[in-house]
Amino acid sequence: CRECDGGHSYLPFAFAGLVCVTGLAALTISINRSALLQTDASMLFTVIVGVTITSLQFLNLYLQMELHWLEPVKSTFQTLAILSFDTKALRGSCVLGPGAEESFVFKQLLGPLCAPIVWLTLIIQKRLFPENTDTSVMFANTIGVICQGLFIAMTLSAVSPMVCYLHPGDSGSSMVASPEILCDFQGLHLR
Repeated sequence: CRECDGGHSYLPFAFAGLVCVTGLAALTISINRSALLQTDASMLFTVIVGVTITSLQFLNLYLQMELHWLEPVKSTFQTLAILSFDTKALRGSCVLGPGAEESFVFKQLLGPLCAPIVWLTLIIQKRLFPENTDTSVMFANTIGVICQGLFIAMTLSAVSPMVCYLHPGDSGSSMVASPEILCDFQGLHLR
């Protein structure tokens, strides 16, 4: 846990948000280009980027294990945690609040928050190039690609409250993602 340093504590979180919005707009435009106009090299690049992102998210599964990682593996995994919506890596507690509930709700809302950005990008694209834009088909196509690409991260986020570790002496268990929350299916863990 790092202390929030006044006015600049939100910058990593804001920068990541700006990169995500820009990347999502670029992804929306590139996904909906005519398949007949795309070169083999651009399609190959898109496939390789998709496989790379999925592989990096899969590597992040290892962070959920109760293993003591040594350097540089530990640092590498912590850097890759950004791809799984880890708000700790972006100092999200300075923006969202220090509680685990706020972080969990934010992670769950990231997927649905993509929809308005995609829709707005498609509306702008339709205004600029009205000749061949069927926004409903393009919207479904883009959301499908986003869900496919981020499936592992969204699933990890959704099941994180169920991943617990035992305390020594058989005195209960806590969540791996937020050790301050007991896995007793009551109180804060149940909400």
